[in-house]
Amino acid sequence: MTQRMKIRNAFAVFLVMAAFSSQAVAAPNGMVALVTDYGADSIYAGILQGVIYGHFRDATVVSVTHSVPAFDIVAGAHAVAEAAEMFPSGTVFCAVVDPGVGGERRSIAVQADNGSYLVGPDNGLLAIAAERLGVTEVRELTNRLYWREDAPSHTFHGRDVYGPVAAHLAGGAHFADLGPIVDSLQDLDFYEPEARDDAIHGHVLRVDTYGNAITTITRELLLEIGAWPSSARQLSIELAGERLEIAFERTYSDVEPGEPLALIQSMGFLEIAINQGHFAEEHDVSAWDPVVVHVLEQEDGGDPLDVDDDDDDGANGPSWFSWIE
Repeated sequence: MTQRMKIRNAFAVFLVMAAFSSQAVAAPNGMVALVTDYGADSIYAGILQGVIYGHFRDATVVSVTHSVPAFDIVAGAHAVAEAAEMFPSGTVFCAVVDPGVGGERRSIAVQADNGSYLVGPDNGLLAIAAERLGVTEVRELTNRLYWREDAPSHTFHGRDVYGPVAAHLAGGAHFADLGPIVDSLQDLDFYEPEARDDAIHGHVLRVDTYGNAITTITRELLLEIGAWPSSARQLSIELAGERLEIAFERTYSDVEPGEPLALIQSMGFLEIAINQGHFAEEHDVSAWDPVVVHVLEQEDGGDPLDVDDDDDDGANGPSWFSWIE
């Protein structure tokens, strides 16, 4: 059985290390980047932007995505982490995927080592980005002077708490004024991919706009079973009740239009796609479907690290499963 895994609470260690760091922290750059599950055409997304401008008229508000699957904290955490590494230092990320809104979970802000900030619910949504950027300090959002109003709605903390706080930070507010220090963050639970029995067992993390199925299976795990595009040219993939034999290539154009393929996408995960087609629709694939990968055809030679990372929408980064107990 695939085991559940948790990103560990190591922020106390980060805070101790930060005390000995002499690295200068970048000033806020006035940019607020939004990641939510509100929906691309939702009024909630527009209201959130309006509130930010209302508190800091000179802000530059960027909607990274409002299309995180509803309530999917893991997919949201992945989106925040991907974006956080691509934006300039000093950016404030306002993230809202919050099925527990109005409940017991805390509201927090994270000051990253590069001077950027992460603002949102303490439900695991910020954990991956915080680990990647490094943590200088974490504060609970208890100072109501930085909220939209003293008594926020029980159901719209993006509007009433996170948006206003993000705007204030982008405008230069003092981080220490937001509330008390927090020495740990909520763990993030998700399914751990694993290599066993000459196969890799994982799940579909998300389906992107093009219908590509991005899995939780990392480049590192593929190397454990000797799979990389320069040597393992054919994979057997069990997914959505099918067993597919798929070419393992470097990029989409390595196969003819309409043909399926597997590749290592730009963040280092196994992606299953159809060149100029919609793999998820054709094979009825959804997020969190189980995936099992075997190597069918393998050749000697090739460099396992010689993988082209310019195949889609970003630059290669370290595996987001590296921070695991």
